[in-house]
Amino acid sequence: MTKERAPQMLWGQAHVPIRACRQLLGTSQPKRRGLFAVSSGQRHVMTAGDDEAATQRAADARLWALEMHEKAVFYQVGNLFLLAQSLLIVAFTSALTNAESTRAALMLHVIAVFGLVTSLAWAYMAHRQLKFNRRLQHRVRLRFPDYAETLDDVRSPGLRSKVMVVYLLPLVATSTWCVFLALA
Repeated sequence: MTKERAPQMLWGQAHVPIRACRQLLGTSQPKRRGLFAVSSGQRHVMTAGDDEAATQRAADARLWALEMHEKAVFYQVGNLFLLAQSLLIVAFTSALTNAESTRAALMLHVIAVFGLVTSLAWAYMAHRQLKFNRRLQHRVRLRFPDYAETLDDVRSPGLRSKVMVVYLLPLVATSTWCVFLALA
């Protein structure tokens, strides 16, 4: 990674480097008509105007950027919920070792209920995110046939990792908290 940060351009909702935008638009130098872009405090002009191909390339770039962003967010949210569940389990087990008093028993119940609610929220949010990701991936597959072909080539039989993250992990967490509630 270089020390210098690449210039960024605000183009619709996606931040795309100016050089990449020029490549997408098929221009080497900016011209004085079309879309405006701001890069490092300077004003650059991108040519799009009435050129439908350039407009389509810009839409494709935004769609691709959204697909990559949503994939990253999907797994980041799953990791955060997994981390929260791990911390709650650690809190529960450390409270379980000191469970002689009624106050500690109440704390066990509170932690277990909070863990159960968190795992159910995780399942709900992950399910909604999976539905959105599937719709978005369908659009990307239609727009980029080579991407669809690559996905088809690398697809293996069995459960998909996204399905396991969305349904299996929250199910295991919910089952664990039900057992912990019975123990508390």
